[in-house]
Amino acid sequence: MPPPDEARNANARDIISQMPQRKDNIRIMTAQITFEIQAEASVYVTAPREDVWKAVADLARRPNLTSCSPLAGDWPDETASVRVTMNKGSFEMSRIETVIRCVPEEQLLVKIEAPGWGSTAWLDHRIEHDGDRCRLTIGAIAIAVFPEGKGPASRDEYAAMTLAGLQDAVAEYRRRIEAGAA
Repeated sequence: MPPPDEARNANARDIISQMPQRKDNIRIMTAQITFEIQAEASVYVTAPREDVWKAVADLARRPNLTSCSPLAGDWPDETASVRVTMNKGSFEMSRIETVIRCVPEEQLLVKIEAPGWGSTAWLDHRIEHDGDRCRLTIGAIAIAVFPEGKGPASRDEYAAMTLAGLQDAVAEYRRRIEAGAA
């Protein structure tokens, strides 16, 4: 009886020899780089808390949303999920969003999965009452995997891109809400 390592190697050789030897069976693995970041942006909105909540919780009012289709539950109830397409400027991103936590007029925490882009994120929308205005904060924790040489050059660049996107989003929410077009 051959030693265990030799038996395993022989078995592996047998399996490999039985596989069709076509070029389309060959996959070239490329190096990947993973970035994990956290960022948040805030803005004061001169509007009642319920108006800010309506803008945040209603997918039809979301900045940069180009399409949306429900997958499960009623948005923004906890565990509801939707497939959305977002205009990211130079490209569109399709992703699945799931509500993790919903406290009306206070918090909407959403998990975002975009496997086609190698990313997972959590967006935490928080609304705090402050006199005759509200503070809207959107925080993000994101993990993204890029083929080496593609995407941002560094974690800092990815964090800066994320922060800029959050700042644009809260500014657009403020503009729309204060204009009454939320």
